[in-house]
Amino acid sequence: PVAGSTYNNWNTGEPNNTSSNENAGTIYSSGANAGKWNDLNATSSLGYMVEYGGLSTDPLLQLTASRVVAINIILPVRDLQFAVKQSGPDVRLDWSTSAESETRNYEILHSTDGTNYKQIGSVTAAGNSSSTSTYTWLHSQPGTGTHYYQLAQFDIDGAVHYSEVRTVRISDGAFRLFPTVTTSTVQVITPGRPAAFSVSISNAAGVRVMNEQLSGQGGTIDLSKLTPGIYFAEVVKQGEREVFRIIKK
Repeated sequence: PVAGSTYNNWNTGEPNNTSSNENAGTIYSSGANAGKWNDLNATSSLGYMVEYGGLSTDPLLQLTASRVVAINIILPVRDLQFAVKQSGPDVRLDWSTSAESETRNYEILHSTDGTNYKQIGSVTAAGNSSSTSTYTWLHSQPGTGTHYYQLAQFDIDGAVHYSEVRTVRISDGAFRLFPTVTTSTVQVITPGRPAAFSVSISNAAGVRVMNEQLSGQGGTIDLSKLTPGIYFAEVVKQGEREVFRIIKK
């Protein structure tokens, strides 16, 4: 209202001065009549009352009603930890959460330019969990260059949330061994000029079971006689070394 004008916001049928003793006012704070005024007896225990004389010399009366509302926000995923690293010619993605609520799945997004992403995999989410959930996904032989990865986490209701982007660079100068899951042979590629190099195979207990001496820039290692299990291949060339984890089926 402007100065000198009259403003009121009485509820329908109010003020009615019931029993001729309603000399105070209240403002509804909820329901269909929220914000409306009502007159009532000053002895009523309905919250704060205001008595106002209404004389021309009285100061301007300002009536307001407010309510504090607490809203509990449940995040679908808490404490997402996401990391990527090169594993031979592959890239391994690891992530974990401390709790999840109504989660459906994670989509793995990949890009080679940091702008255009493509889905390359999907992992089922924990759904509802109050404990730590861990996930692993392997991008097999993405090739040399810089690779960008992002997780798209989908809720059961279809909402989607994106992780931060992680990058890894695979250069031509890296040792490579593939496939890391095999029933027979693996290929080894070494960086630099052709030269002698060695490949030592150890079992999960750390016992060496094979030792191959090769030359050039690469070669083939026959693992067909090894029993199924987990092995570690150490490739050494001109003082440089790298260890690869192999699953022999």
